[in-house]
Amino acid sequence: MATLALQNRILSFWFHNTLGTVPAGSQLAFRKEWFMRSDEMDQTIIANFKAPLDEAIQEDKHIAELKQTPQGLLAAIILLDQFPRNVYRGTPQAFSGDAKALSLTRYAMAEKLDVKLHAIERLFVYLPLEHSEKREDQDKAVEQFEQLKKDTPEDPIMDLTLKYAVDHRDVIAKFGRFPHRNAILGRTSTDEELRYLADGGGF
Repeated sequence: MATLALQNRILSFWFHNTLGTVPAGSQLAFRKEWFMRSDEMDQTIIANFKAPLDEAIQEDKHIAELKQTPQGLLAAIILLDQFPRNVYRGTPQAFSGDAKALSLTRYAMAEKLDVKLHAIERLFVYLPLEHSEKREDQDKAVEQFEQLKKDTPEDPIMDLTLKYAVDHRDVIAKFGRFPHRNAILGRTSTDEELRYLADGGGF
C-alpha cells in the first residue's frame, strides 16, 4: 500500500504539479520544468522524495513492487533517473540512480510495458538510454524516440525529443562520454572537450 501511494505521489507531482490525483491521459502535458533548472522544483523534490530515492538507490526498496505494472515502472524510472538530478544537482550523486534506471528501461522494453503508456510517459521510460555514456544505448534511444515520433506525428514535442536524442548520441559518438560531467565526476577533460565546453556544449 505504501508503494502504491509513492507511485501515485511521484506521477501526480511529475505530470500534474500536485501531490494529489494522478492525471488522466488527456491531462498529460509537457512541463518546461522537466528540462530547465528550477530551484523551487529541486527543493520540492528534496522535501517530498529524497527519502524514498535514497532507499531505492541504497536498498532497492520499492523497486520490485513498482516494476510489476507499467505505471509503477514509470514511477520507478522517474524516481531513479530524474529525481537524483534535482536532489543532488552538481554532485556525482546526481547520476547515482542511472544504472538502476537503465536496467528498468531495458526491462520495460523487453516486457513491452513501455508501449502500454502514453507517449509523454514513454519519453521518461527512454531517457535513461539517453543519459547513458554507451554508444549502443544512445543508438537505442534514438530508435525509441524515432518510434515515438511515428506514433505521434502531429505532436511537436516528439520532434524536439528526437532532436535531443540525436544530439546526445552525437556527443557520445564524438567524445565517448559527456564532457560536461567531467568536472563533477573528477575526470580530466581533453583539449577538444574543453573547446566544446567553452563553445557552450551541453548535456
